[in-house]
Amino acid sequence: MSLRVASAWQKWSGRLAVAFTTLCVFGSPRSGRGEEQAPSTAHQLLPAERSGLGHGERVERPLESSGSGGRYVGGLSYVLVRGSVAEVFAVLRDPRNLGRVLPKTRRATLIERSALGARVEIEQGTALVRATYTVRLSYDVDANMLRFWLDPGRPHDIDDLWGFFRVTRFDSKHALITLAAMVDVGDGLSRLFERSVQRVLLRTPSHLRDVIQERGRKSESGFAPTPSVAATPRHLVWSGDARAGRSHRAQHLP
Repeated sequence: MSLRVASAWQKWSGRLAVAFTTLCVFGSPRSGRGEEQAPSTAHQLLPAERSGLGHGERVERPLESSGSGGRYVGGLSYVLVRGSVAEVFAVLRDPRNLGRVLPKTRRATLIERSALGARVEIEQGTALVRATYTVRLSYDVDANMLRFWLDPGRPHDIDDLWGFFRVTRFDSKHALITLAAMVDVGDGLSRLFERSVQRVLLRTPSHLRDVIQERGRKSESGFAPTPSVAATPRHLVWSGDARAGRSHRAQHLP
């Protein structure tokens, strides 16, 4: 076996080990299809977690895994948002919202887009540390799921990233947003910021909820949401807000 093939196999075998660990802890992302299967996700929550969600809190289940394929941190994060599954998933399917949904995003550049997905270059960070990378997005309309993973063929300041968003029905008024994600920030100085990256990553559903609630307020006031987008043919560039992360607790859900 050549060194190149051995290195590739080592990387993928490590990734498979992380995926297996994730599935054992969180369950398969394909456990449900559409709203009629959504209660199975909600039923996996502990009573205390369901209570916290009902009070506007974000529920987090951090996870880390190390192996020959790398060192990953991330986990699972849940929030509730008032609205239908279709309304919430429509926001996820629009890549123009990505710059606002992802915490600490300084720039998001749409590389390409199709009916089945998109490819977006993202710059995240603070004045102290930044990272640029490109993600591929894949839409599964039947499962109300958005999958994402690092595009290794483009420049990237992190070693790996993959995961999914899933939207399911929680009750008659609310949809449950689930994020499962794992990231390998790479070796060297980047490893010093690993925990901070994990905390920011798990805040993402709260930012998605903020975007959805803002759209709802604008709709009720008669003003359509107008994202700040500068467009050229086949190429869109927009800036997300680099807000600091919010508290786990939001206002009580109506």
